[in-house]
Amino acid sequence: MYKKGDYEVEAEGHHSTVKLRVSFDEEKLTKIEVLEENETQAFVDDLKDRFIPEVVANQSLNVDAISGATKLAKAVTSSVEEAITEAGGNPKTFIEAAHVAKDDQVIPGMYVVGTDYSPYYDIPGFCYGSCIGSGVIAGHGASAYAKA
Repeated sequence: MYKKGDYEVEAEGHHSTVKLRVSFDEEKLTKIEVLEENETQAFVDDLKDRFIPEVVANQSLNVDAISGATKLAKAVTSSVEEAITEAGGNPKTFIEAAHVAKDDQVIPGMYVVGTDYSPYYDIPGFCYGSCIGSGVIAGHGASAYAKA
């Protein structure tokens, strides 16, 4: 499915170019390392401690955004997409892969209908958490957890 190896990719964050090393074995993405950045430390900490581990664990780019760091999250997302392509994979599988949220992050019956974080949440038929019910999440993040 993938060409095993390490792929160095980069994209523009908010304050700097963000350089990553994205590693794959034959079956999956195994690691994402931040090689170089000059971004706000709190956002980088969230990126390293939560965002990247969720991408790797879920094998999905449909993870919660870094609050306040949209451009940094988009830089990482586009870089990972580039690495997936270089490794012979299809980024669409990571874009469409379901986000596996922790129980306290899922609101049953909610649908994501749009967000300023990522165009991936605008995929027709994509749902976040459980698609059973009639709720709607309009946007993403704290403000999105209100039924429309």
